[in-house]
Amino acid sequence: MTKDEAFNSFIGGWQLVSCIETRPDGQVTEPIGPSPVGQIMYSEDGHMTAHLLPGGEPRDPSWRDYIGYFGRFSVDPAKGVVTHHVVGASEPNMIGTDQPREFNFEGNRLILQAERTEGRARITWEKRDERA
Repeated sequence: MTKDEAFNSFIGGWQLVSCIETRPDGQVTEPIGPSPVGQIMYSEDGHMTAHLLPGGEPRDPSWRDYIGYFGRFSVDPAKGVVTHHVVGASEPNMIGTDQPREFNFEGNRLILQAERTEGRARITWEKRDERA
């Protein structure tokens, strides 16, 4: 896959399917709950935005479990990595950072994985055509 082909594979909107984390001791958790909602968007001009939050009834009106950020993105198909270059975020320590994510595509799904302090995160997104 060329760099352009890889880049173009990301373009569009993706709906959050699941967010799981495997801790170093092997325990699997769902850090934003069992029915999270969210969306990640990649634009043709290289911008991206992501929003993730618990599904169902809000547990805390302050949205303490909300994760949102935006910026630009780049793709390295040889390494299988998409990097989110964060400009703004709900977590101040993310601002100005590069957030590399291993990626693969399975049908209409995009799987992003990253090592975190808490363990290995695996976020599954699904591309859907939701035009009415």
